Formats: sequence, structure tokens, C-alpha cells
Amino acid sequence: MKTSFRVLDAELELGGPREIVEPIVAAYARFVTHDALERAVRIEVDPSCGAIRVGERTLPLIAGLDATSQLYQQFLASVMDNVASHAILHAAALEDRSGGALLLAGPSGHGKSSLTLGLATRGLGFLSDDYAPLDLERREVSPYPRRVAMLPNGTAPVPPAFAEASRRAGAARLFDKTLVDVADVLGADALRADPCPLRHVFLLCPALGEPEPLPTLIDLGVRAEAAEELRREFDSVAGVETVDEQSLAGLVRWRLSVDSSRRPTEALSRLLVRDEVVYCEKHWARRPDFTSRPEAEPVKRRVAAEQLGRELLNRRDGGRLFERYGASIAALFLDLAAALRDASCWRVRVGRYEDTVNLIGSLSGLAATDRAE
Repeated sequence: MKTSFRVLDAELELGGPREIVEPIVAAYARFVTHDALERAVRIEVDPSCGAIRVGERTLPLIAGLDATSQLYQQFLASVMDNVASHAILHAAALEDRSGGALLLAGPSGHGKSSLTLGLATRGLGFLSDDYAPLDLERREVSPYPRRVAMLPNGTAPVPPAFAEASRRAGAARLFDKTLVDVADVLGADALRADPCPLRHVFLLCPALGEPEPLPTLIDLGVRAEAAEELRREFDSVAGVETVDEQSLAGLVRWRLSVDSSRRPTEALSRLLVRDEVVYCEKHWARRPDFTSRPEAEPVKRRVAAEQLGRELLNRRDGGRLFERYGASIAALFLDLAAALRDASCWRVRVGRYEDTVNLIGSLSGLAATDRAE
């Protein structure tokens, strides 16, 4: 099975056995293209040879680890390496009533997807769930209509229509999650096809009024053959400490504690995007109290830019965006900060689901009558 994709200005071709490739195609169905792609990066998995080929590189498959997850990691890395037109942020994005974009940013476990679906159900336009492409020159957020991955029996609160869609028999799945197309639930008009000027940034967190930045935990898995070298490199980064380690066949899992006040972002980011890192997930060291009343406070744009900078995904050495900036991470971050010029920036302590949806809605101009729908 071979499928071609155009993701923003990146072109890719994915190949391999149907049962391995098809879940990724389902997630990125709205990016599939039948155009001839002259500069497509070819990514192919060959289980018979035990390898994934990415362009001219060959990576051995890790025995015992799901082949689709390994292929997906290389697919996403290739997307990030080959998008030069946008800075891709780990954030959700919607269009407000005035036509401006709002970003919801924060590590895993803070309800970005749940809040995004709740706001979309109340009439805000859906741009993206997990990856928000920001054009730094135009200060616009572009659509990234990947399907939303949802646990069929998850505990996170979501609008009933989406919960029902996640449990439908025969729905496409990626790993243990159901892939839900927002347009299938809310109609095609819920999707936004055009870029929107950035107007609001909401930084989701578990507490207000504490010294920032909050500690971060990073769970990651690395190839066993590279673990010793990577351990030395992670240990050399100021503000990074290994707090847990597990060894499996072909894989070593680490939990890192990161003190962002010691400015480890640049050095740490260069390690997290290496081919030897098989997966990576960030969390705050403290989870939100989802039974409490949510609160918000305005923050300065430089504070918002600093946190969004830590969530900037396509800044790897050799990547097209990084090359566009002459391999200067400082220049890239300055443009990211400048892109917030016209945006209101808020830190939101996440609390009860409906109250948090309403709070974000009110701060972004969603009227009370709209919130009640």
C-alpha cells in the first residue's frame, strides 16, 4: 500500500503492508493527495527485512514494539522536518466569532482535546486538535484537520456526540484510540479551511499564582542500543534529571524531570527529536483538579512566547524551518514572540469541564447565548 500526502508545504509518500499503514492514512485522510509529488519524502516499512526506510536512511524495527507506532513516529518526524512555511506548535486551535484564531496550549493531561471539542460544539470553528501551524510572517494559524484520537471508554469529559462517535463499531483506529472526524459529528461547516489571524493564546496549567515555569515531566522511550550514549547527553543538560528508568527488549523507558527555569529547552529539544527516541510525551508535574472552579489571569506576551517556544515541534537541526532561519534558534524564537503582537494571552487554571469551556469561551468573545447551545 502506498499513499501520498501534502501536509502544509511538506510532501510525503508512505508505503508498507496495508494493516500497518492504513491507521496512519485514516488519521491523515484529509491530507491525502493524488497529485504527482516530485520532492516527496518516501517512508516505507518492510517487516520482512525488519526495517523502516526514510529517504536514504534505514532504521531497524524494534522487535516487540508495534510497527505502526514506529512508522507513525517516522512519519511525524518527516512532517516536522519538511514543513518550512509554519512553526508547528503542540496546541489545539479554533476560530472565534470574529474570525480570529485561539490557541489552547499545554502538556498532555490538561484536556486540550476535550476543551477543543466542547468549544467546537458551541460554534467555534475547528482548526486543529493537537498540532497548530503558525505562519510567523503573517501571524496566522492554518488548519491542520487531522482526525481526533479518542479513547472509546475514556474518562475525559467530551460532548456526548463525540463520545458516541468514539464508540461506533467499525470506526478507524490508531493504536487503542478511535479516529473521529469533526466534520462527521458537527458537519462540514465546523471545519475551517482558511488561515485565521492569531487573536488569543490560552496556556493551560494546574495552578495560578505560583512561580513559573512549573516543573515538567517527560516520558520517553529510546532504542536500547543508543541508550548509554543518550543517557550521557541527557545528563549533561542543565535542569534535566532522570527520575525513573525501565528496560524492555530493545527499548529503554525514562521519565525525566525538567526544571525550565534553568533554560534547558534548546539543548533538550535537539535530543528529543533524534531518531533513537521512539516516543516522547510531556506532562506537568502536577495534574489539574478537574473538580475545582477554573480561573484565568492575563500574562505578558513574552511569557506566552516562552511557553509556546517549548511546544515548538519543527525546529530540529537540518529541518527546513530551522534552515530557513539560518540555524538560529534565537531568530526563530524572536519571530514567534513577534507573532503574538496582536494576541491576548492568558494562563488558565483548568477546573470543572463545563466551567472551563465557558471561561475560555467568554475570554474569546463567545456570547452567553452561544455557550448555552
